[in-house]
Amino acid sequence: MMPMQPSCLFVIRHLPARLTVAAEILDQILMAAAFDMPVSILFMDEGVVTLTLGQTDGEPPAVASMYGALAFHDNVTMVVEAESMHALHLVAEDLCLPVSVMPRSELAAWMRQHHILQGV
Repeated sequence: MMPMQPSCLFVIRHLPARLTVAAEILDQILMAAAFDMPVSILFMDEGVVTLTLGQTDGEPPAVASMYGALAFHDNVTMVVEAESMHALHLVAEDLCLPVSVMPRSELAAWMRQHHILQGV
């Protein structure tokens, strides 16, 4: 029987203060994904805004465009907390990347399935 492969969860709760911070986070995520580690990203609170379309031109913001690079990895899962979307008056169509929406009541059990947790 093969041992279970460790998985990593990144929790994005805040907007990055600078684009360089977002790039550093993305580098960490891509590095884990490149080594075929299962990676999950949870966007909650104001971190959900990272995934919204631009206010003026309908284009994804730079940070969301950077996360679009993760689409090439089949071992990356992106999840948004449902209550955060509701509090920000957002629906799935407002987001520029495909994500799963999960209610807060299911998050704790889902988070326990991961071996490494990185809060941002």
